[in-house]
Amino acid sequence: VASAYLTFVSLAPVTKTPRPVAPLLAQPDEEVPCTFQAEGTPVAAETRYRGNTSRYLSKKAWKLKFSEETAHHGRRELNLKASFLDPALIREALASRLFEAVGVAGFEVEPVHLEVNGRFLGLFNQAEELDEDFFARRERSSTGDLFEAESNLTLLGSPEEYAARYDKKTNEGTGHAELIA
Repeated sequence: VASAYLTFVSLAPVTKTPRPVAPLLAQPDEEVPCTFQAEGTPVAAETRYRGNTSRYLSKKAWKLKFSEETAHHGRRELNLKASFLDPALIREALASRLFEAVGVAGFEVEPVHLEVNGRFLGLFNQAEELDEDFFARRERSSTGDLFEAESNLTLLGSPEEYAARYDKKTNEGTGHAELIA
């Protein structure tokens, strides 16, 4: 995690000719190569728009992925969240601090400026990815089941519906029984 309050982040295509980012909407889950630059050091990465519905808003959220060798401050993934409905960009940071205050592992959130292909896109929240590395950094077990919800958290009718709407991030081969129980 960067110690500065604001980190300047730039994304630029690997090629010398800037490529428009609009094609990211055509294949929203496909990462495209980019050059990520923070604190003056450019590294190769991949990026895509983030979110299921938020990617269609005017201010888009981004996900960056790095190789093990180029991880940014030990992180292989970065979430640059537009927080479109939180113009002050403070709700996630406050919630995380509240979690920590009551003894629940919070996630790192910090504001960053985002520039893509020389164009300033605004202030975003850089939010830590909740994955095995998140648990390891906090010296906690990562053997439990971790799900990413693509649902509004309502009861669903079948195990197949749960499997379709909840992406299992750990223990992928063990199914969704613990979630459904």
